Amino acid sequence: MRCSKMVTLKEIAERAGVHPSVISKVVNGKPVSIRDDTRNRILALLKELNYQPNKAAQNLKKGSNRAIGMVVPDFFNTVYAEIIHGAENMAAQLEYTLFVYSLKQKELQDDYLPRSIKQQIDGILIASSDIDDSDVLALMDELPLVLVNRLSKGIDSYVVADDSGGAKKAVAHLLELGHTQIAHISGPLYTGTGLNRFQGYRAALNEKDIPFHPALMVEAPYSLVGGYNAMNELFKAPVQPTALFASNLLVAIGALKACNEHNIRVPDDLSIVTLHDAEIAAMMTPALTTVKLPLYEMGETAVKQLVSLIDENHKKGTVVEGTELIRRGSTKKWKRKKNSYSLL
Repeated sequence: MRCSKMVTLKEIAERAGVHPSVISKVVNGKPVSIRDDTRNRILALLKELNYQPNKAAQNLKKGSNRAIGMVVPDFFNTVYAEIIHGAENMAAQLEYTLFVYSLKQKELQDDYLPRSIKQQIDGILIASSDIDDSDVLALMDELPLVLVNRLSKGIDSYVVADDSGGAKKAVAHLLELGHTQIAHISGPLYTGTGLNRFQGYRAALNEKDIPFHPALMVEAPYSLVGGYNAMNELFKAPVQPTALFASNLLVAIGALKACNEHNIRVPDDLSIVTLHDAEIAAMMTPALTTVKLPLYEMGETAVKQLVSLIDENHKKGTVVEGTELIRRGSTKKWKRKKNSYSLL
């Protein structure tokens, strides 16, 4: 039995289990990243309901909420505060409302994003590595989606910084200061950011023909505790580092605490440099040397790319260029000492 012309785009989308914009793109032959079984289900439903393309486009415009969502791991991490700020500013310029959802709230939910939120937004920014790729792919069937500060296989709509280049710049700074035994506390290597930063670290060493010591590398979560625990692991390494490249600011602060507890003087005994910059970096003792990434610009770019997707203009991923070394008190020229520290 065929439907009447009174059936709306939102009703069709609800039956198909996708966002209204996905229906419109399929109907009008626009590019859309969905799985084959989802596309086939939509086409079968459109045929069954005798849905008309021109009506789909009209209803899509009427049904827009002029709102987008953003998922972050939590509100504590200063990295995401700057990305949110940029996203918030661009959303306002484009006359969209931005809803920000912390995954800390997931503990109270059965899903990464409650249905009540999905129904209010036209698209979503995923700025967290804590959501499985399979869940992200499933969410793409429901909403236009852009990844922020992460990469996932099979998803070509993303906005990231030049993590590899930023990491390489951080390690190059340590090399210029005469360090050769440079440790690295990496982020989770299953994430695009963690892997790219590790590759930048390796690339900087390779350029100076400095061998990579697996004992000087520890994988850890992007957190204070992650940095603290990883630094304690490095203290047990058979090779003593004279410098550390930390994967992000929270990790560096955690590592600095571990150094203080073990009477390791920064930067006299160990220089520390990290990616990301925030006011707290300058307030630490010593103040942390950082490589600043364009986080604010990433937030702005992500919103523009998502709105473009909502408007049915598909764009592939964007790498936001621009890193800046901010030298502070946690790094200094290395001079080999007769009695260097040892915790072994």
